[in-house]
Amino acid sequence: MGAMDEPADRYALVKYLATHCALGIAVGWALAATMVLTGVANLRALIAGADEPLVAVGMLAGAFAVTFGSLAMGTAVMMLGRERS
Repeated sequence: MGAMDEPADRYALVKYLATHCALGIAVGWALAATMVLTGVANLRALIAGADEPLVAVGMLAGAFAVTFGSLAMGTAVMMLGRERS
């Protein structure tokens, strides 16, 4: 009996990583929104003064999504071998 005999667990790792990635993206977007709304590093004024503010927001959101999504997935992979106590 191999791993292919259990269809319920077939995509368990993919679901595990996708869940962590989605949570990381959500945290990244929340942090980016907080930074823009509070005016950290004058981001609000920079975005408002840009010729294409939607492009600036999209690039910021994309950068935070990639960074925090991959950070969360990397952390999830590193935690795979640990036993829960």
